[in-house]
Amino acid sequence: MGLVEGKVIIITGANSGIGEKTAEMLAEQGAKVVIAARRLEKLQEVEERIKAAGGDAFSVKGDVTIKDDCEGIVQAAIDHYGRIDVLVNNAGAGDKQMAITRCSDEWYHQMIAVNQDSVFYMSRAALRHMEKQGSGSIVNVSSIGGVYANAGLAYSAAKAAVIAMTKN
Repeated sequence: MGLVEGKVIIITGANSGIGEKTAEMLAEQGAKVVIAARRLEKLQEVEERIKAAGGDAFSVKGDVTIKDDCEGIVQAAIDHYGRIDVLVNNAGAGDKQMAITRCSDEWYHQMIAVNQDSVFYMSRAALRHMEKQGSGSIVNVSSIGGVYANAGLAYSAAKAAVIAMTKN
């Protein structure tokens, strides 16, 4: 039996890139994956591909920058599978190395919401259930930009915050 076999794992930003490949890999290893992102059509394509390969997947549309959506993603996982064993906070967006002098307030706040606030909202919602069941793990995806601050102001600040939240 593998480490993730039978585990219920929520993966945010699972409609493309790292999140999509993580979901496919974990499902291949026997996990029940709850894939979450804003674009439901793309999510359903990923879900169908996982199922066609013999995996167990469930799509949940949600915007992880919105607290209520995060709580809804977690609740949908509980309703569908009855538990959450792992949360992978993967959703994120790059800011194209935007300098502070070119960064609008709206842009800055959007980058913080996607790359930092989402980790807080999703973790808090999942931990409430993990505490009740007495177990669970959270994996936060950050960036080298959070370590070296070389990827644009808003992105680097948010990813550094994710590193600090993970250590906390």
